[in-house]
Amino acid sequence: MDEHIEQPRRRTVVVGAVVGALVVGGVALAFVLGRPDGAVAGASATASAASSADSGEGAGAATTPDEPGATTAGAPVPDEAPAAGTGVDPAAEPVAVPPLSDVAPVVADGSSPASPAPGLTVEVVAVAPVAVTGVGPGEYAGPGVAVTVRVTSSAAEATALTSPAVALYAGADGAPVPPVPTDADAAPLPSSVDPGASVEGVYRFAEPDPRDAPLAVSVLLTPQAAPVVAQGFRLG
Repeated sequence: MDEHIEQPRRRTVVVGAVVGALVVGGVALAFVLGRPDGAVAGASATASAASSADSGEGAGAATTPDEPGATTAGAPVPDEAPAAGTGVDPAAEPVAVPPLSDVAPVVADGSSPASPAPGLTVEVVAVAPVAVTGVGPGEYAGPGVAVTVRVTSSAAEATALTSPAVALYAGADGAPVPPVPTDADAAPLPSSVDPGASVEGVYRFAEPDPRDAPLAVSVLLTPQAAPVVAQGFRLG
């Protein structure tokens, strides 16, 4: 076969190859364009998920602060809200309380109940800072202390509380804190307590000096009963 016949044949082969490639490309394009959007999106999502898994950013790798129970790194954990105080301070030093009667006192630890006589218990419920205002010339007005005392009877009959007296002492030397009995919110103990009942009294005092001194409360219900001395208080 001579050279003049071979050249047209080569051109025919080349042209055929080009046409074949164009046909295949057109079919592939038509196939892709004809697929539903969900299939394309699914393929994209699958590829994205695989990429995320490879990079360690898959779902559940991190918790956002908006999710329930999530915490932000470095955020302080709130402390529990403190309970209402009664003025009890176990670290408070003992206060020297002078003798109140010929009967030895019953010493109580903070608000723990103490029994000065059969059938009676005494509790110093609270020692709290308040503002007090005495009524009358020269009476004290300013920062002060409210002392709440509870008396409970388990006796079979009503028990007389003969002129009950409550006093407050401050500091290691037991300096008496001046009372403010004319304050409008003062409410002394009643003169008796019924069987199985409890009664309370509120006594007002001036603020101790210094304010953070340890405090002790004495309660004398009757001259025959033992005095109760409750130690271990301090103003909060």
